[in-house]
Amino acid sequence: MIRVAFARVKPDKLERLENWLRELMSRQDEVREIFHQETMRHEQAFIIRGEDGPLLIYVMEAENHERGRAASQSSQLPIDLEHRQVMNEVLAEKLQVKPLYDCALREPRACYNNTCCSRRRRARLVHVRQIRVRTRSCHPSVSPTQSG
Repeated sequence: MIRVAFARVKPDKLERLENWLRELMSRQDEVREIFHQETMRHEQAFIIRGEDGPLLIYVMEAENHERGRAASQSSQLPIDLEHRQVMNEVLAEKLQVKPLYDCALREPRACYNNTCCSRRRRARLVHVRQIRVRTRSCHPSVSPTQSG
């Protein structure tokens, strides 16, 4: 599941936030280790400079956001402690923004693109049957023997 968080950044702390995000990019191995505890799959951060000051947009994809939030808040790992400290220092206010449009596959692990694994019609049909039975994604882990 994807969640997007929006927050105003204190204008005098923008450089501090940018430096922290660059540091996270250089410490991705540490971040990925934490992802397992937080059920996180992917994170992205964007800064938009606007008339009302800078805005942080933080995109998170996780299996379970509530579990992830609890793991993050209770973590005593140095990178988590630093992250909380920096965010408390640089963010002015969190904004509550609800999506105007939100659509996802009902079975997110299944692949409904019946042309993704083979160019031949017969192989596509076999692949679709396998997907219905297994509900496994064909990207990128399906071997040629699995696709027919």
